[in-house]
Amino acid sequence: MTIASDVIRCDTKTSILKHLLKKDSYSYEINKSILEKTKGLYELKEAILYTAFRRLEQSGAITSY
Repeated sequence: MTIASDVIRCDTKTSILKHLLKKDSYSYEINKSILEKTKGLYELKEAILYTAFRRLEQSGAITSY
């Protein structure tokens, strides 16, 4: 089954935001949390994760420090 890239993009952003609602985190911790919650089925590549961070930051949804 093929998943459209826009669906993956939306799910990635949602997963990141859900994690960040609980506490501030770095990319490694967020990716580890997603991997654990999906029992290894959904692991984000670093490039996808950082692209999602950049888009979320540009939209004003998150800030970096």
